[in-house]
Parts: sequence; C-alpha cells; structure tokens
Amino acid sequence: MDLSFDTIVAPITAPGVGAIAVVRVSGPGTIKIAEALCSKAKDILAAPRSLVLSDIVYGGESIDSGMAVFFKGPESFTGEDSLELNLHGSPYIVARVLEAALSAGARMAEPGEFSKRAYLNGKLDLTQAEAIADLISAESDAQLRIAREQLGGKLSSALSELGDPLRNTLAEIEAYIDFPEEDIEPEKASAWLAGIEQVSSQIKTYLASFAQGRMYREGASVCLAGFPNVGKSSLLNALLGEDRAIVTEIAGTTRDHIEERISIDGLLVRLWDTAGLFDADDAHSPELAERLGIERSWEKLEQADLVLFVAGAADAPGKNLELRELVASKNPKLLTLINKSDLLSKDEQLKLGEVYGSCLFVSASSGAGLGELRSLTKSKLLGRGREGVLVSNERHAQALRKADASLASAAKAIGESRPPELVALDLRHALGALDDIVGVTDTEDILGRIFSKFCIGK
Repeated sequence: MDLSFDTIVAPITAPGVGAIAVVRVSGPGTIKIAEALCSKAKDILAAPRSLVLSDIVYGGESIDSGMAVFFKGPESFTGEDSLELNLHGSPYIVARVLEAALSAGARMAEPGEFSKRAYLNGKLDLTQAEAIADLISAESDAQLRIAREQLGGKLSSALSELGDPLRNTLAEIEAYIDFPEEDIEPEKASAWLAGIEQVSSQIKTYLASFAQGRMYREGASVCLAGFPNVGKSSLLNALLGEDRAIVTEIAGTTRDHIEERISIDGLLVRLWDTAGLFDADDAHSPELAERLGIERSWEKLEQADLVLFVAGAADAPGKNLELRELVASKNPKLLTLINKSDLLSKDEQLKLGEVYGSCLFVSASSGAGLGELRSLTKSKLLGRGREGVLVSNERHAQALRKADASLASAAKAIGESRPPELVALDLRHALGALDDIVGVTDTEDILGRIFSKFCIGK
C-alpha cells in the first residue's frame, strides 16, 4: 500500500459557535504550513508537544491569535508530522484558517482520514480505530466502557492469543509438506487436532458473547406491547420521568410506535411504545391508520430484544392470556407486566399472579414496581454480568464465524487423514479471517467501509 501521503487539514472539533475550535494539519507538508500560517513558527517547531501562543496569519494579516502545538512524527496521533491550532470558536475564523492551510498546500481531509493514517502508520489496529468512532458516539456508560476497552487493545490481545497457536501448528504442518518423505505420526496429528479444537472452542465463547456485546455497544431494544388503553404510554412516560407519549382514556391514541431512549444502570435502552394490538377477528375493526400502526407494532415486537407485555389490572385475564401467547409465539423474550396495580389489594394481586404466572405488578401513576422493572429488564436483556472479552461489532463476529468454519474444515481434514496441504489451507483461511479483524491483511474495501463512517476531523 502506498504510504506517501499528502498533507491534510480539517477542524477536529464539532462545527458551530463555541469558545474554542481546533484545526489539525497532518502530513509531510506540516512544517511548511506551520511556517506559512504561524507568526511564531520557529518557536512552535523548536518545542514539539508544547503549546505556543501565536498569531495565525493569512494574506499579510492576522486572522486570529491562538495556541499552536507541533507533533513530530511518529510521536503523533497519525504517526506523521502534525500541527494543531487552538482558535477562538468562530466558524468564520475556522473557515479562514482552513482557506490559509489549503492555499499553503494542504487539502481537506476525508471523513476518518486522520484515524486511517494512524492505522496505516501502525499507531492503531483496526479494532482500535473503530473504537475511536464508538467512543465519540457513546451515549451510555456501557458504550463508553466497551469502546475504551477496545481502544486499549483488549480485543486485539485476545485475538493475538488465538492466532499464535494456529501459526505454530501451521508451521509444523508446512514442515511436513516440505519434507513429504516423513510420515505424520498419529500423536502429532492428535496434538494438531486438539490445538485447533481448543482455539475453535474459544472462538465459540467469543461468538456467544456477541448478543450481549451488541447490546452494550448499540443499545438494547425493548417493546411495550398489549391491548389498547392498558397504560403502555403511561408506563413509557413513568420510565422516562416526563410526558413524551399522549395519555388519554380513548383506546388507540398511539397509532404508530414512539421511540425514546433511557439508560438503565449504564445500559442504553431504546423503548418502543407501540399501537395497541387488536384481535384479528375484533368486531370493532380499527380504521386504516390504526391498522397500519398495529402492523408496525407486530414488526417491532418481533425485532425487539425484549417485549414488555402490558395487561391492565382491571381487565379480564382471558383475552390478555390469549394475546400474550400470540406475542410469545412471535418473540419468546417476554416479561409480563400487570399495570395499575395500585387498584388491587394484596389478595387480588396474589390471585391475579396465579392466573398470569410469572409477572410483575407495576403502577405508572404511583411508581410502584418501576425500580424492580428497571432491574428485571436489564437482567432479562443481559443475563449474567460481563465476563472476559465481549465481541460487540458485527464485522468482528462475521470474521470469527468465518475463522471457526475454516477450523472446523481443518479438524475434519485431520480426522479423515486428508493431505496436509488441505489442512494448511484451512488454517491460512482461519488466520486470514482473524487478521482481518485487526487489519493485518487490510483491503481498500474494508478500510473504505470502516473509515467512511467517521466524522470529518477524526
């Protein structure tokens, strides 16, 4: 890959008016641009990694006065010479500084190009580069922790531990290929098989963590479902702590799903309040707009990581039980809530609990049971607490599946005493899939898809 980069420039702070804006320059022409833009260029370049107050000049006049810092490559984020200009946060000032840098020989950076250069220059692997984007977009403690762990190299280290024994096995097999006059001893073949199966077992463990890891990284989806007017919207508002959904005594007020976000003990949860579900044979057939909302409700509950099935405390259980059974057939990940529990005595709750089986009594109006609902929701979503490395990215999961399939093929080849060349080929494919995750065997297609999702300036 051609690493003879040109020089790029972009603001690395969010657009808009603010107290401070930062513009970054990176590439072989950084020193030239510093000399063209900074009145104190000599002092700036003489003291790398130190902030120096300087006028920023263009066309013979001062645009702004700010703090400039020079990073000598490879001791910089990108691994190449870089300059960061801390300016007053005026969009006009930023635009003029960019114009000055462009006239001095830079070009505008593409989305993610600074991070892409950091990867290509060996400052980051692909998982760490992806973690930067996740860190920037984090909306919860869980997302922040996952991103920081990945940026710190936790996943990279785990994948390296998977690859090392496979490379050793591959080296031994290739030695037999190079000297075919030597027979493969059964004990040696058994050792290879055991090593491959051990790595495969670890890959399966990582893949088993993906459902949980995805929820940590992307957030979990929870769907409120049930008949109209059982208090789904009231529950949504109670969980949010504010009125975001219309609440009336009129059935069918919610005609399409409403999505809101909350954090439950650091886990981002997307709450979907859906249109009330009707029986297909209901004599009071809802109007078209409402029917379309109901159709989308079924779609949402099928997609959800968890369904909160809401039944009214005063409602006859029969129809609710029938609807719950139908909902469970679409999505078995379900928690039953009996809303308006404040209308029931303790004895009535006990009797109703026997009818519904496993359920939780809550009250949107009094707040009863909401704390337990939050805890139970997180427990239902995540199961046991976090243990070890979590796979949270679909790209990583796909590569692990590919590696595991190749290892299964290699194990089968050994078990059937097939030629060692076939085993070696499968092991190379498995190693290639693992290397794809961290970017050892990068391709422009993979890099383009990853870094195009970054914002300008990263």
